[in-house]
Amino acid sequence: MISEIPEVGLGRRVALSVRNAEQATIGYIWVSETARRLTVYEQQWLKQAAKKTAGLLDKTTAKQLNASNDERLWRILTNTYRDSDVPKGALDEDVDCCICLIDVSTQLDERPAFQEVMQEITPVSMFEGQSIVGFIFGQNVIDLVSLLSNKLPSSALIACGNVQRSIDGAVKSFEQATKMIQLKKKYYVDLQKAVFYYEAVG
Repeated sequence: MISEIPEVGLGRRVALSVRNAEQATIGYIWVSETARRLTVYEQQWLKQAAKKTAGLLDKTTAKQLNASNDERLWRILTNTYRDSDVPKGALDEDVDCCICLIDVSTQLDERPAFQEVMQEITPVSMFEGQSIVGFIFGQNVIDLVSLLSNKLPSSALIACGNVQRSIDGAVKSFEQATKMIQLKKKYYVDLQKAVFYYEAVG
């Protein structure tokens, strides 16, 4: 039972802790009493509700931890990621990153092969719209991108955002990679061999 605080408009409240299987508190259920106190039956009902709530929260947490590769990458691309979304080593201080796209709009039959090549370079990739999106990270990002480019046929349209010093820069790199794809489609002859965004805009 929590005492009322009339000066801020709070009446008597009951706070029931929600605990997981390890008995750690993971939340609370708050009930405001008005004209009467809770009966013993209602208090027992709240305890059962807390147990069910704990089960639902555990399931939600497990689902978040088992998020799909696509979900993890999208959270990185929108800077809403959790540590569990980030591949091992990507948060190290000496690790850079960038986002690379392989456009398959005119080569859909090659998509499986292109995705396999991307997966050889990075454990975090997905297919979105008309492109295969890859989160490239390491101490030698430029070398990894060169390796990716060399593994793909010359007909493949690949574009990368500029290398970023931290994972938070993945948002900007993704925007640049998207623009670079558009530039390469428009000025293909001039930009055929260019890969990074800075090669097109200086």
